[in-house]
Amino acid sequence: MRSYLFTFLFALSLISCSSTDEEIDCSAQLFPVNLFYLEIIDSDGNNLLSNQTYDPEQIEVTFNNVVVSTVQQVDDDTFIIVFFNGIQSASPVNLRVTLGEDEIDEMQLAFTVEELPCRKIYTVQNVIYNDEELEVQTEGDDQKVTIVK
Repeated sequence: MRSYLFTFLFALSLISCSSTDEEIDCSAQLFPVNLFYLEIIDSDGNNLLSNQTYDPEQIEVTFNNVVVSTVQQVDDDTFIIVFFNGIQSASPVNLRVTLGEDEIDEMQLAFTVEELPCRKIYTVQNVIYNDEELEVQTEGDDQKVTIVK
């Protein structure tokens, strides 16, 4: 009877161990990243990246002289995507947005970072673009601001 009790208690202790006690192998899975988009439009709502007002080859967002962006077409519109993993600093941060040789804008991002076992989730709280506060729009896990030029 005593050996049954010991076996039962031992089995119960194994079952009650949670997976949080084990290290998670993050290399075995792909984890989605949340994205931050910049949309640039004119007063009529025309996307100025899609219609080639700005040359995508000249556009870049930099943090401490490191490019943290890419220009990407999504459906019929073109956006600037900012990658937070290139921003190794506490919030808020100042970014330089180069739209051409003669047009360089300033953007300040305030964001929070949620640390998960295999990734970080960045949530933009506030955007100031050329001294104007912009509304942050959330679409699923991604966020976007619209800049009117």
